[in-house]
Amino acid sequence: MVNLRSLVLPYMAGQWSCPRRGATGGDSLTTMSISGHTQMGDVLILSLQCGNLSVTICVRVSRFWDFSDPQDAARLLHCDMVLLDEEGNSIHATIYPPFIEKFRPLIKEGSVYNMTYFRVRASNNLYKPVPNDIMITFTNWTKLEQVIEIPPAFPTLTYSLTHIEQIHSRIDHKDYYTDAIGIVNSVSDVSPHRSKGQQASSLKRNISICSARGASVNVVLWGAQATLFPGERIYEDGQNSPQIVLFVGTLVKKYADVLCLTGSSPCKWYINPSIPEVETLTSSARGDHKPVKWNATVTSSQLISPVAEEQKVSYIKYLHPFENKGKEFLVTVTIRKIDSKWWYNSCRKCACTAVTHGDSYKCTNHDCANIVMPVQRYKILVTAGDETADTDFILFGHMAQRIVKRPCDMLIANTPSGFIPDAITKLLERTFIWNVSFSGHTINSGNVCFQVNATVKELGNQNVDISTSTIGTHQSSLMFSQGASSSMEDTPHKTDTLPSPLTPLTPQGSVATTKYLETVDAGDAERVTTQSSTTRKRSCSLPGKSIAKKLFIADDEEGSISQSSGGGVGGSSDDKDN
Repeated sequence: MVNLRSLVLPYMAGQWSCPRRGATGGDSLTTMSISGHTQMGDVLILSLQCGNLSVTICVRVSRFWDFSDPQDAARLLHCDMVLLDEEGNSIHATIYPPFIEKFRPLIKEGSVYNMTYFRVRASNNLYKPVPNDIMITFTNWTKLEQVIEIPPAFPTLTYSLTHIEQIHSRIDHKDYYTDAIGIVNSVSDVSPHRSKGQQASSLKRNISICSARGASVNVVLWGAQATLFPGERIYEDGQNSPQIVLFVGTLVKKYADVLCLTGSSPCKWYINPSIPEVETLTSSARGDHKPVKWNATVTSSQLISPVAEEQKVSYIKYLHPFENKGKEFLVTVTIRKIDSKWWYNSCRKCACTAVTHGDSYKCTNHDCANIVMPVQRYKILVTAGDETADTDFILFGHMAQRIVKRPCDMLIANTPSGFIPDAITKLLERTFIWNVSFSGHTINSGNVCFQVNATVKELGNQNVDISTSTIGTHQSSLMFSQGASSSMEDTPHKTDTLPSPLTPLTPQGSVATTKYLETVDAGDAERVTTQSSTTRKRSCSLPGKSIAKKLFIADDEEGSISQSSGGGVGGSSDDKDN
């Protein structure tokens, strides 16, 4: 990332702001006027250190957004802010439950506050909105004083630009959100769209922007951001003059081999802001201005893919995979068994299996053949079922992380070789509603297996956290699964990598280890509700608490497992889901 700036700008009319829902919170918010530097807080953001602090900082809420559960938009997980001090230093701040109801109505995007009694901790590992190694979280005693007379030089926005020509380099990096700027080429209307694994459709808008050199990228806005973006005004104003937009808080994604920037609630935009980059782009476009184009919206004849059908396992497992390829089903299943191999070395580019290649790793997908250090990625194969039948299901990447509630690289770092982490064994006997479809491996191998596209809901065990579980040994037994399918899935449909340790690791579970893990005590299954995006360390276990399960060796199964698994946890390079 380049061009880190914090600038003074008039507050942009195109920005979304958190609505004020009336005065609540008692003494949590007061108003004051300041005229001198001495009343601008005790310290600057750069002086903050981790701990519970009683110092006062004077900050502007440059950005404010709600972060909701991706599977349940009505469930607000936390509120986030980017705060700026008078010298342009920035920091990420978050309000977690149960303090959201107390503070959210008091905070308005763009306003300046004196803030006291807050906690400073290490920043999140992933998706940082600003480059800072620490962040702020609100406490029940956090105090806010709204500043009425704001000094003219108080910064308004901060950004760290990635040039459009360099967007491709950000696809594998999830440490920070991506900020980009460009000249608007075209704008689409808002249209409905249903992604794979989602039961309801979302609103979507596309904006194409380009650099001074002509490189272009699509910005895809989702949900509320799609409707809030002033597309009609951009189109009208863009007929006579170039329209330049700075987007902050986006993610770089790849769909159908096309790179794009996606923007949901963390994404904000600034239209023709008074910054040096806009002046440069305006000069380049002035001599050869091309009016902004309007892209037609989806018509009623362009059907959205049908939603998943609710079915029993005994029905879907005997369907014809060719005739039902890509068709989605909703199943309510209980996990019975877990495969011993729960992660693999993944190609950063396409998510296929990566194998050693000299001092590096090479992707086994012949269409990719990327040579680069891999990432370690979840691949959890389970047998699950309902009252009618059982069958195999596989969860890759973030689909697995959503139910394990721990990053894959963290579990690898804290789990000895040959063990299955306790966070994974606790999935046994838990019941989920899954959106699933036939995996590509089903056709290639002849063994029926469904890929989990989304976890719609977990039934029961909604409020149990591993950190508060009962002290004592996790009562489970390891059993061999006779006659179980020995084929292993290779890769998911689309890339979804997780951060990895610097040194590639050998996927755990040798070819001679037992294939399945099974429990006899369903009452011990517990669910973690802590969001993995905010987890930095695995908490130390209390004495007597089981952290991982050692695998038994099944010498009599060595040949069959080794032969069918392709010699590794990833399987064959040809088993890529479609």
